[in-house]
Amino acid sequence: DAAELVVHVDLDVFHRLDEGERMLVELDAGTRGAVDIAADTTSGTYVVPGVLGAFHRACPGVDVTLHVENRSGVLHRLAERTCDLAVMASPVEEMGIEVEPFLFDALVVIAAPDHPLAGQPAIGLAALAGERFLVREPGSGTRAATERVFARLGRRLHAAMELGSSGAIKQAVAAGLGITVISRWAIEQELQLGRLVVLDVEGFPLERRWSLVNLRARRLSPAARLCRSFLADYAAAQGAG
Repeated sequence: DAAELVVHVDLDVFHRLDEGERMLVELDAGTRGAVDIAADTTSGTYVVPGVLGAFHRACPGVDVTLHVENRSGVLHRLAERTCDLAVMASPVEEMGIEVEPFLFDALVVIAAPDHPLAGQPAIGLAALAGERFLVREPGSGTRAATERVFARLGRRLHAAMELGSSGAIKQAVAAGLGITVISRWAIEQELQLGRLVVLDVEGFPLERRWSLVNLRARRLSPAARLCRSFLADYAAAQGAG
């Protein structure tokens, strides 16, 4: 009857209000919402997805979008305010950013197992002068770091081939097309399978650190703050803090 209908409607309204209040609480706590993250190619391919998987299991109500870009692309997203957070090496402090330490990376020189330099100790950079170097595209943080270490040691990096991804470079090196500098994170499987070897080269491994970055001028949502905190806690648990 009409009375029962009124009671049913009232209960439905009550449940909807209760659900709405609960969602507001969750949004305020950051357990619901959306986060947009930009990560440089190496961290975005080999590191960040695994950490975000753990974050998703802990906070399934937060939708995360990950954009994998080279260093220039990440800086562009930060400048254009099209991401909440960024993971990158050597952030540009002049952009007005907040920076928190994330994980360490180690850049190494790799070659095919049958390369003449494989297994040789203490290889000087001069010995690499005639080698075919495979490099990432301009704007890559790995390429920039490699050029800096060569310049610091008074050498010039001669690029024989330019490729647009770490995966393509690994395949080319394994095929004997040259040598390259790459993140240790990117080659664990290939090292275990014996498809690549790390060369003992002067000035390497080159250690660098990724950072968690956000613009001070872009206010982080509760979900973004929660995600940032989770990533920082993960790094600290790995001994990177």
